[in-house]
Amino acid sequence: MAKVTLISVDLAKDVFQVAGFTTHLNMEFNRKLKRRDLADFMARQPACEVVMEACYSSHYWARVFISYGHTVRLLPAQHVTPFVRGNKSDHNDAVAIAEASMVQLGTKCSSLTESVETGLYASRNPSGGQGAVAQLTNPSIFLQKTEIF
Repeated sequence: MAKVTLISVDLAKDVFQVAGFTTHLNMEFNRKLKRRDLADFMARQPACEVVMEACYSSHYWARVFISYGHTVRLLPAQHVTPFVRGNKSDHNDAVAIAEASMVQLGTKCSSLTESVETGLYASRNPSGGQGAVAQLTNPSIFLQKTEIF
């Protein structure tokens, strides 16, 4: 097996699609991994570049992968979409993420540190997270907020 230099990860809730490529963009693997297996799998991989679409959970996973010695790049989702071939599937999305990372070397998002991410959440939620679920699930509050618009 050739040395993998690029790993693209299509993030999801429970099942992730992970594709590994060599320096000549030959695909070495493209497999599904459960959430509980992703961190162990990435820890066993040699240090390489990892690319993902920027989304809510990508910042968390970026910090995890960086702690394993990987270099992480986050790509805006709108820059990955043109590279999806065929029907939209996790398999095709993982390949598209890798291709987009090769073509658009200048476009990337930076990953947020945990303290910055927490600060952003706190600034958007005046209660500091207390009662956030109650606010979202309380129909009377929802109606009050929608009547404003």
